[in-house]
Amino acid sequence: DSGAINNIYLRKLNYSTHCLPPINCKMASDKAIDKFSASIKATWTKTKRATARALKLHMNVFIPLIRRKQFHNVQLIKEIKTMTNNLDNLTANDFERAEHFLFRKIQREEFPIEYKALLSGKSIKNPVMQQFNVFIDEQGLLRINSRSNANKLTFPQQYAPFLPRRNVYVTNMLASYHYKHKHIAIEAQIAEIRTIAWIPELRMALRS
Repeated sequence: DSGAINNIYLRKLNYSTHCLPPINCKMASDKAIDKFSASIKATWTKTKRATARALKLHMNVFIPLIRRKQFHNVQLIKEIKTMTNNLDNLTANDFERAEHFLFRKIQREEFPIEYKALLSGKSIKNPVMQQFNVFIDEQGLLRINSRSNANKLTFPQQYAPFLPRRNVYVTNMLASYHYKHKHIAIEAQIAEIRTIAWIPELRMALRS
């Protein structure tokens, strides 16, 4: 039961500390993030930081203003000025939320048919996703369900977000992890990355 899985995951990893914007919510900075990530100078760390700042502004300023029905220029400018001073004080939760936001964005772009099917409670035909029992959690992230391998995997690895191998964001992320952990064996690199996300043919991707 996917609901039971979600509840277990939320309890064990405190996933609710960094709620994402609603799935269909369009952020004004979406295109800017895409343009930035596609640039030659963009690293995974820089992309996450830019996304974390955008999300903090969106979640802490734009959404509250809309809910209070005070979304007019004077109030918006005032709120943004107040918030700007805190945008650089990013926490671990801010970065984790940014990472999950980017993962969800990748999933929706790379697996549109499967994403729509899972969102509607329908089955999927993708053989790799079927192999890992991919499900969609309550924040719209596609995750693997590898409870059958519980004795071999840590808890985060059992329910890691499922990502494609070929994607500009994923390429940047793998390059970042490989550079950071290049002094350790590839098996250790794989284990480290799989606490964050599950990427098919990961060993091949790291060596390419």
